[in-house]
Amino acid sequence: MWKYILFFVVCTLFLFSQSVFAHTGLKTSSPQDKQTVEEVTEIVLEFNTKVEQKSTYSLTNEKGETIEIGSIQIDGKTMKSEVVDTLEDGSYTVNWKIVGADGHPIDGKFSFTVKNPNETQTPVLNNTNESGSSSATTAPVEATAVTQTSFTVNIAIIEVTILVVLALLCLVYVFRNKVR
Repeated sequence: MWKYILFFVVCTLFLFSQSVFAHTGLKTSSPQDKQTVEEVTEIVLEFNTKVEQKSTYSLTNEKGETIEIGSIQIDGKTMKSEVVDTLEDGSYTVNWKIVGADGHPIDGKFSFTVKNPNETQTPVLNNTNESGSSSATTAPVEATAVTQTSFTVNIAIIEVTILVVLALLCLVYVFRNKVR
């Protein structure tokens, strides 16, 4: 019986140690991935672990043109810089390349959209009043933000699922051998 318990403990330690030794990944960003914003003056990236000073990122518009950013400041898990010029309406992509605390180079990207509310067209609603005449009014357009899914949460769910399956397999194995 003890060897089954030992087997279960070793499997558990093996599964959960993977997230400890996992490579650094992007935890959050400002602006967030797929977020629509009115203005961007600064780009901030926060990672799961400390990033090395060699890390960098670039900003490109939908035409693939590189947009000038200020000097990148790295402080522990955070990388940030100011955006030099005002961004025009459109889609932008941040391409990041970092060296994590474990020494492995990792890259990724996320995108966001800039949409100035002063330049957007709002839908016109026709309201008919009691006298039968209609008047046009504008409805406000709201920006929507999509939150970023954390990679580590998905890994934890997978690990727990595998752990439960392994526990069930161990129980089946133990009870099956007792029946014989």
